[in-house]
Amino acid sequence: YEADDVSAASEINFNGYFNDNYKVYKIFGCHTGTSGGNSFHFRVRTGTNGATENSTSDYWYAFGYNSRNSSGSSQNGFTGSQNANNWRLGWCGDGGTTNHNTFDLTFYEPTGTDQRMVWTGNSAMWDAAYAGFAMGAGHLVDNQQMTGIKFFAGSGNIGFKWIKIYGMK
Repeated sequence: YEADDVSAASEINFNGYFNDNYKVYKIFGCHTGTSGGNSFHFRVRTGTNGATENSTSDYWYAFGYNSRNSSGSSQNGFTGSQNANNWRLGWCGDGGTTNHNTFDLTFYEPTGTDQRMVWTGNSAMWDAAYAGFAMGAGHLVDNQQMTGIKFFAGSGNIGFKWIKIYGMK
């Protein structure tokens, strides 16, 4: 699956693209938020064609980050959560026309039931005030089968300049 210029909305869902035909899925995207310093989140959608959003507190994740702001100061650290109701990886841009952030996510056996589904990811983010990157991973405690995915920002809207979803056997 691929799409260009997905309009900003409070959430963007890609449903029905995950199935038992593939063990690994890669998602590449270029996204932006509508306010500076905003966070980039995602959730599993389950059921036939991703009809149901999983908002339980079964999400575990961690990511490390490094950024440098326009005055030359650097920030780096590590953050994560257990028993959260979504996953997070880095930040969204500030909504400016040239401040799109890129990411790649890998989901391992998202429709399997005999083990926890795991993801790994990288993101690069920038806006008028800073540039940075994050690397992270997570899993879902309750072994839900992922048939879709929801993307959203910590507040405000999220949009995609482009997004691509690939399945690998």
